[in-house]
Amino acid sequence: MKYLPAMVLGLLAVVLSSVAYSFAASYSPLLSYLIAVEGLNSNSPEWLLVILQDSAITLLISGTMVFIYRRLLSQFPFNWLAIILMQLPLSLLVISMNGLPIDFANLYELSKSLPTLINAIAIVMIYAVFKLIDNKQATINSGS
Repeated sequence: MKYLPAMVLGLLAVVLSSVAYSFAASYSPLLSYLIAVEGLNSNSPEWLLVILQDSAITLLISGTMVFIYRRLLSQFPFNWLAIILMQLPLSLLVISMNGLPIDFANLYELSKSLPTLINAIAIVMIYAVFKLIDNKQATINSGS
């Protein structure tokens, strides 16, 4: 029962990601820009904008979920098991929808593969950053 909030926040991350990506697809000016670009091909640098947008959406949602779990639900364990349980719903959704693409042949394929991989490990990446910051703070506070 002590890991149930982590699973609930993981499911909430799935819902928020789905909503955010549907809004990004419908209302983002990036799609209009990509349509308007002359000579867009699979190696055009404009695909880097797609990577940036998709990765930012995922990392913001993941960061928010980890922050909520750490700060507002501080009575529950903040460890690797909780983070893996939080990441699991998002990873399962992404891998079941997109598979696990590992084609990095050109920027277009990279714009499809990299955000999927980031979605599959985003919460774990954010947790690792939190742990690094905590370790750095502990080192500074100990005077070493």
